[in-house]
Amino acid sequence: MNGPGMNSDAHPALASVGAWFYRWVAGIRLDDGTLASPNNNYGKGWKHVLFAPGFVTDPRLPSVQARVTSIHGPIAVSWAYAAGALTMTIDVPVDVSA
Repeated sequence: MNGPGMNSDAHPALASVGAWFYRWVAGIRLDDGTLASPNNNYGKGWKHVLFAPGFVTDPRLPSVQARVTSIHGPIAVSWAYAAGALTMTIDVPVDVSA
């Protein structure tokens, strides 16, 4: 629908781009079937989070920072790749494991 009756620009197709950034670029992941997990328990209600960034060796993207607000509190990651070494800082609420 277009014109004056259109009242939303927040469509799932647009939101999925943001999800791709925090899942694959920053690496904050839930158990959504995109990664195999031996116990398949990470991500349930943000109680356990997997940090697995992609693109860490691509020189066009030397560093990333991201933050997701969960029901337990903020979950944040920052990483930088330089001189063949990855440095990562992870912040999770007290009752969340990573």
